[in-house]
Amino acid sequence: MAAAGPRGRPRVAGVARRWVQRERSSRGPPRALPGVASTRDARHRGAGERHSRRAWRLHRRSAQREAHRADRSERGPDPAHHTREIDTHTARPSARADHARAVSPAAEVVTELGTGALVWAGFDGEQVPGPILDAIRAGKIGGLLLFAFRGNIRSKDQVRAMVREAQEAAVRGDLPPVPIAVDQEGGTVVRVGYRAVFPSAMAIGATGDPRNAERAARAVAEGLLADGITVNHAPVCDVNVEPRNPVIGTRSFGDDAERVAQFTAAWVRGSEGAGVASTPKHFPGHGDTSLDSHFTRPDVTVDRATLERRELLPFRSAFAAGATTTMSAHIRYTALDTEAPATISRPILTDLLRRELRFDGLSMTD
Repeated sequence: MAAAGPRGRPRVAGVARRWVQRERSSRGPPRALPGVASTRDARHRGAGERHSRRAWRLHRRSAQREAHRADRSERGPDPAHHTREIDTHTARPSARADHARAVSPAAEVVTELGTGALVWAGFDGEQVPGPILDAIRAGKIGGLLLFAFRGNIRSKDQVRAMVREAQEAAVRGDLPPVPIAVDQEGGTVVRVGYRAVFPSAMAIGATGDPRNAERAARAVAEGLLADGITVNHAPVCDVNVEPRNPVIGTRSFGDDAERVAQFTAAWVRGSEGAGVASTPKHFPGHGDTSLDSHFTRPDVTVDRATLERRELLPFRSAFAAGATTTMSAHIRYTALDTEAPATISRPILTDLLRRELRFDGLSMTD
């Protein structure tokens, strides 16, 4: 998907996209997509439709929540303005699991979208530019990514108005609401400063109790969802074993793979349980580098056994906890692919991520 990364780099999804009409939750009014049946022969479907449904889940998640998240200011106090105890033991089941359940083929209408729907857009300023609104309406943009440094996030009212305008563009195109994403990790990576802000992942990991990660993730997700933000690019699953790492550091839950796995899974449960898609990153691991992949392409040269024991353990745990998406790293892992970085590596994104780890969610680049 592509919007600017933390340093302004594009993000491009690695999954083909096609909208699929499904039965809507009773929480929102029904709104049918264009009634255009697919004319493709059945033999051309199979894998293509499976990939497209991964991308659909985010849009369906947004569509189900459109009615009750547009503006909570009309419905009593905002959840971020009063204290509350969060009971993680009674959290709702993972939203991703709910969206993945089978539906009747009669409830589906398949329509083709352009390749632009693989891209998530970023922009400067407090309002969505007209050309991007036009692209949303035409189904040529797959999502929006917001950054404070680009002037997208000034206040609660401004963000809500901006998100509402983007969703109205989707409505005019008879499309599901467009996903809106931020990087709200805590610590040094915070985009929405007026909401609940938590310490870094490493500080939470130092408590020794994964329930703290789940509570933090749930509180963060509730605040984001109140403003119409449905995707959080967190948690960081990197095991920070390189002390000179210039870009991960305290963004990681620690340098012990098992502990990082426990805390990342807890974060996923908290975020997904509150209805905000989580994004374990940076697959298959950015903790063993002394270089910043925003500026160069680092190499990780450890053997496959080390990758299995260390880097991949937190991702396995996060995926098992119900993560909706994942984000790949601009790093070459010589034990997996001697030529390409993970971003464009078939051995990593297809053979490892899809086939071996059996992750069927949305894959995007950093």
